[in-house]
Amino acid sequence: MRSRTLPYAAGTLHGTNARSVWRSKRGGTWLDCACGSGYGAELIASTADHVLALDSDLHAIRYARKHHARPNVRYLAVPIVEAMFHAFRVGGLTAILSIETLEHLPLQEQRAWVATAASLLGTDGTFVVCCPVRTTAGGGSANPWHVYEPTEAELGDMLGTHFGTHEITTEPYESTSGPAVQAWAVARTPRVPR
Repeated sequence: MRSRTLPYAAGTLHGTNARSVWRSKRGGTWLDCACGSGYGAELIASTADHVLALDSDLHAIRYARKHHARPNVRYLAVPIVEAMFHAFRVGGLTAILSIETLEHLPLQEQRAWVATAASLLGTDGTFVVCCPVRTTAGGGSANPWHVYEPTEAELGDMLGTHFGTHEITTEPYESTSGPAVQAWAVARTPRVPR
């Protein structure tokens, strides 16, 4: 399988931030968008009541069902736009993980996804985003699968518009196309009229 199906490395910023969020929030219903192999969904399931794990890659979902099945996890193979529809049917979510998802959408759709995430969360919900960020404006990428990589400022603006608080942490890494910067963002207190 592609590299996205491999488990998060325990010592990386990626793995450390994800674990701190799902260990701090107990119970409730979680949405894991672009869940890949299901490794993260299985970890979340150890503390969540329910996990809806979505990915557009049917092979990844089959792998997840085979290797990371839990009674409180439901894996569905759906495109991200449909993921929003499935999540609307759940509503009042405890947390949403959007790991390496945003960069596959145009900027306007990224903004719509962040707004949608805020509307799907309960009043004390948490939105976790991980994506590569550009150090200069323009959104381009050497990765042909990435439609738009936001800058850290653009990511902060998106989150600040729809959440009361957010933190962004960045870390340089070596991608297949050269040096890059990965951002982890945790946003809390959705700003949605209730």
